[in-house]
Amino acid sequence: MKPIPWLIPVSWLYGAGVWLRNRFYDAKLFRMHTAGVPVISVGNISAGGTGKTPLVEYLAQHLSDSGKRVAVLSRGYGRLTSGYQVVSNGRQQCADAVSGGDEPAQMAENLKNVIVVVDERRAKGAQRIINEFNPELILLDDGFQHRGLERAMDIVVITTREILTRPALLPAGYRREPWNALARADYLVISDWSTEEEYRRAESRLAEMVSKPVTGMQVLPVGISRLVTGASSDRGELRGKKFVAFSGIGNPESFDRTAAEYLQSPVRHEALGDHHRYAPQDLKLLGRIAEEVRAEYLLTTQKDGMRLLAVPGIADLDKRFPVYVLRVQAVLKDGELLMKCLMESF
Repeated sequence: MKPIPWLIPVSWLYGAGVWLRNRFYDAKLFRMHTAGVPVISVGNISAGGTGKTPLVEYLAQHLSDSGKRVAVLSRGYGRLTSGYQVVSNGRQQCADAVSGGDEPAQMAENLKNVIVVVDERRAKGAQRIINEFNPELILLDDGFQHRGLERAMDIVVITTREILTRPALLPAGYRREPWNALARADYLVISDWSTEEEYRRAESRLAEMVSKPVTGMQVLPVGISRLVTGASSDRGELRGKKFVAFSGIGNPESFDRTAAEYLQSPVRHEALGDHHRYAPQDLKLLGRIAEEVRAEYLLTTQKDGMRLLAVPGIADLDKRFPVYVLRVQAVLKDGELLMKCLMESF
C-alpha cells in the first residue's frame, strides 16, 4: 500500500505524538497500573487484520487446558455499550456482539472455561476481573498501545505484508507505531503467509529491524457451520456450488484466500469496512448480489456472523440463500516454544 502523499505531514505529527507518549511512559511520567496477576498482552503495530483474535484464542485455550484460570480482557470495539461487561463467565456466554463486541463474542463462543470481559478502561477492568473471578492470569487483547496496564509479556503480531511493504504511519498508511516500537515486545509472531519462502523473507527482514524471538502463525480453516442454526456442515457438500463471500474485517484478502483454499473461489467477494455494523439493507444487498450471480449460498467469517445474528431479516435471507460461517484457528510453527516462554513469565 502506497502512502497517501498529502497525509504524510499529518503522519509525521502523529508519529511525533506517539514517540512523545512512549517516552513519557518509559520515563514513568505516566502512571502504569499493576493488576496483581500476570498480564500477557497480544497486540500489533498496525490497524487491524493481523490475526490477533485467533492467537488470543489459541493462547487462552492452551493455558486453560494446562490448568490455569484464564481471563481475556478486551476493549470491545464496535459494541453499543460502554464500561465493564462480562461476555463469558467461563461457563456460559453472557453477552452478544451488540453489547460485548464481535471479537469478544466470538471468543466467548469458542473458548471453554475462559472468562471474557470487555472494558475500555483496561486497568479498572483488570481489577474488577480479579475481584470477581480471581484468575491466575489475564490475556490483554489488543493491548500493545495500552501502556497504562503493566504486563509480564508483550506479544506482537505482524503480517508478512506489512514487514515486506513497510506501510506508512497513520493516517497516510495503516501503521499505529514506528518500527522501533517493536523493541518493547518480548515475542513477535509473523502472520498471514502462504509459503515457507515468504515466511523466511519476512523473518529475515524483521531480523534487520529488531532482535526478538520470532515464530510464524497461520490461520487455517477448521470447519463450516450454518449461521442461523449453528449446525456444522460438510464442506464436501458445498464444494462445486457457486457462492458469494462477504466480510467486514481488516484483511478481507486473507479471508478470500482461505475460502478459496478450503472450498473454491467465490464468484464475488463483497468487502465491507472493518467491524461493519450490519443493517437490514445490507442483507437486502447481499440477497440481490446472490441472485444476480446465481449463487447457491453465502459465506462469511465467524466475526461477521457474531454481528449478523442480531440483524432483523437474517433468518429470511438464510431461507433464500443459506448463510454459512467459515471457522478458523491459529496454528503456530513453534507453538510449544511460545507456550514455554509464557509459562516461564509468571
